[in-house]
Amino acid sequence: MESSTGDVSLPISLGTKNGKIVVVMARIPRVGLHEPFFIDSLDGRFHLAHISKSIESEQDVLVRPLHYDENDDRIEFILIEKFISKYLSIETVSDKTHFIFHMSRCGSTLAAQMLSTVNRFYVLSEPTIINEILDPNLELPNGISKWDLLKGVINAISIFKPDHCEHLFIKFRSWNIFFLSEILSLYPGITWSFIHRNGLEVMESILRDQPGWIRGRDRNISFFSKVLGISEDEIRLMSSSEYSARILGAICKEASINRSGNSAYISYEDIPNRLPELLEKPFKLKLTSDERGSMIKRSTFYSKDKLSKKVFTEDSLEKRSSMSDLDIINATRFIEIERKGIFTKTI
Repeated sequence: MESSTGDVSLPISLGTKNGKIVVVMARIPRVGLHEPFFIDSLDGRFHLAHISKSIESEQDVLVRPLHYDENDDRIEFILIEKFISKYLSIETVSDKTHFIFHMSRCGSTLAAQMLSTVNRFYVLSEPTIINEILDPNLELPNGISKWDLLKGVINAISIFKPDHCEHLFIKFRSWNIFFLSEILSLYPGITWSFIHRNGLEVMESILRDQPGWIRGRDRNISFFSKVLGISEDEIRLMSSSEYSARILGAICKEASINRSGNSAYISYEDIPNRLPELLEKPFKLKLTSDERGSMIKRSTFYSKDKLSKKVFTEDSLEKRSSMSDLDIINATRFIEIERKGIFTKTI
């Protein structure tokens, strides 16, 4: 039976107070989180913060800002310099902390949901503050390191996890992988996974319901120009089909070139029945039969169904059949050629 071990503060966002950047801390119960995304926990469970999908100016950003009541007595603010000083030097147990990266719309939410069924796992899915720190448009004061701030936040998350939780899992946003080498350098030896899926199937979902890195193409064009190694003018003239394929291919390439003995690569098709065994050895999890069973049972429901009641139906063929010939060409040319390296490259 899961129980709270008291209220302590967890970093949830960046903000400004009196013209200075602060870390927004939330004093919430230290309990396992089972909602599909961290924002769902803040909003639906704790009624603390939410994001807006109706404010037009927030639709073309990589990270939608959190909205919260500054007068809520659960909210507190720490100057960024003080936060780093407090949390940077804390030691995080590397073999108990795991990162999940993915290429978007590929089953990563399902994987996180399956892991969250295990009582001794603390799973944070795409915490806003990590995305805010990695946002290429973030400007920090002189002398403040983005990487010191990120490490401080991850350390703070690590000590926040409930006492009964042995392992911490943090699922990143898809575009976060463009900082993968820097993130891994903060925690040498940490284990991480990359979840991937057939490029055409991912493209169908991306083009139908566009993520921020497509909606905000123009706003973040300088960053993605460097990621793709092409000019900003080329990106402006590019179709959404080609642009999405190029970005997804670049994501797979980053995962491939950072391969090590501490990484695990998981295909969408293997998640429902094989995720426990694929993560058990590299992540040193030692799952019980009941834990494996609870994970497999969760895979039979839609990952974004907060009540875990809507039975999942396979949609791969439907996704592929709806795509154009041009989409197929772009997926083959830019995504699958890079994803192939995940299957064939050796350490």
